[in-house]
Parts: sequence; C-alpha cells; structure tokens
Amino acid sequence: MALTWDIVTVESNIETGVCTDLHWTAIDFVTVEGVTKVGRMYGCETVTSDPSAEGFIAFADVTKENCIAWVKAALGSEAVSGIETEIANQLSEFTNPTLNTTNPWDSGEE
Repeated sequence: MALTWDIVTVESNIETGVCTDLHWTAIDFVTVEGVTKVGRMYGCETVTSDPSAEGFIAFADVTKENCIAWVKAALGSEAVSGIETEIANQLSEFTNPTLNTTNPWDSGEE
C-alpha cells in the first residue's frame, strides 16, 4: 500500500467557523509472513485563518483534502519528507530487522 495522510479530528471555533487544530496521521502497511504491520506517525498542527481573508473556508465547507494541504504547509516540505522517510524506515525494520526486541531469557532455550 502507498503511504496515506489522513485527518483524525478538526478542532474549530464554533462561533467563527475557523479551524484551529488539525490532528493528523500518516500511515502505511506492509505484510510480513502473512501478518500486516503498520508504520505510522501522528501529530497535531495549529493553523490560523482570518475569516475576512479572501479564500477563507468556513468549517462547514472544509474538506479532508483542504486539511491535509494545510497540515503539510504548516509542517513544511522538509518535515513532511522526514515523516514519510520515518514511516518507510519503520516498514523496512519489519521486513529486514536490524534490532532484536526479545529478552535473552525468553529465547525458549533452557
């Protein structure tokens, strides 16, 4: 599967319809020996918007695509790239492990 950005929650000011905080997730999957493993990152970005500005989009008209674009703009291209690289690294660790995550005494050998 390809990496997907999604919006979990949009916080907004009820009176003004201004979106204030966007909770996001970036996620990708890989199947290893029949088991689906998940690479994921989550965050929250604060966005600012002026209701009197040209192009303002009120809460009722905001789309998921608008929010994803706002999150990526708030993060900046370098951070977006870093997040996507980290998720790819997580998936790589599932398919080509470099870390042992067991205890020596749990190896099953007696």
